[in-house]
Amino acid sequence: MDGLTALERELLSYVERLTEASEMSAQALKDLEQQSVSDTRKELASLKSSMNSLVRSQGSLVLSLQAWIEQRITCEQLSPKLAESAKHLGCVKTD
Repeated sequence: MDGLTALERELLSYVERLTEASEMSAQALKDLEQQSVSDTRKELASLKSSMNSLVRSQGSLVLSLQAWIEQRITCEQLSPKLAESAKHLGCVKTD
């Protein structure tokens, strides 16, 4: 900094501070992006799991109702099959 005027030294210090602030901001944005991507992946995995449960439940429900409609099972036999469908969704307690 030898040979610089006071104004030039002051301007240079502002440039250095702006550079440091920019680097810190870039790192903060990078960290935020990584966290956001991680959160999104977790949410998508949870959604996938929920959708798989829903598909299993619907498949079980369709098969149960189809068997009942075709009179291959009675109402008494249908109840546990419907409970199985509900279990896939996690909406009933299983013992």
